[in-house]
Amino acid sequence: MSYLSSRAVVLETCLQSESSFFIVCLRNFRSTPTGQECFWGLRTISDLPFCVEMFSSKRHLETKTPVDGVGRLEFLQQLVTEFQTSNDNGGKNQVLANLANFAYDPINYEHLRKLNVVDLFLDTLTEPDEKQVEFGLGGLCNVALERGIKDYIISSGGVKLIIDVLSRTEEEILVSAITTLMFLMTPQSKAEITAPSVVQCMQRFSQATNKRLSNLANVFLQDYCSDHQRLQAQTEDGSSLQVFGIPLPDQLPSSGVSSLV
Repeated sequence: MSYLSSRAVVLETCLQSESSFFIVCLRNFRSTPTGQECFWGLRTISDLPFCVEMFSSKRHLETKTPVDGVGRLEFLQQLVTEFQTSNDNGGKNQVLANLANFAYDPINYEHLRKLNVVDLFLDTLTEPDEKQVEFGLGGLCNVALERGIKDYIISSGGVKLIIDVLSRTEEEILVSAITTLMFLMTPQSKAEITAPSVVQCMQRFSQATNKRLSNLANVFLQDYCSDHQRLQAQTEDGSSLQVFGIPLPDQLPSSGVSSLV
């Protein structure tokens, strides 16, 4: 798997930037005075040395960890335990955001598997707390390109869970959901991901005044849907969308663009 693939570019290059030189884009969360804020980390070709070194190596982690310090696996275990035992939603959200951030680095994948963190991310998708949904999706978005984890998400019913999230109206949730669905596209999952109700949903999103959302929906329609599917979605009367719960364009977010760093 290559994290410098052109498919990774879709995350934000297609959303707002007119430049085609972004090669790395990661879902990240940072603390602000009002809580956790989501942003997309972008790098250009000129930053290639940074991109090569941004993922940790085991030796690098060992040099940063004191002899009596807590290792990466132990630290992640502490985060998972804190999330599972905490009764404070704010604290749970912060822990979840931290886990989503750790999910960007392939060196953590083995630890995340051992600790069932992917299942934890999937479980958040049905929570009423939209921040938990946002951070859980962010974590899935970060790991969905890894072949083994991708197969696990698909076999665990993750595609349906993510499709169901499309009925939400929070911008970051919708952007992560559409992106993750594209990352999960395989010959086996394509029929489910491009089901008529989903294609109709993307047609609605493509009409949104929010450029991030409309541009990303258009990429989904152009890259993964056939001419027949797009035409069929355009001619449907929208009754299935009403059952599906997909918001109409005037119900979708129209601002609130994330920071790019």
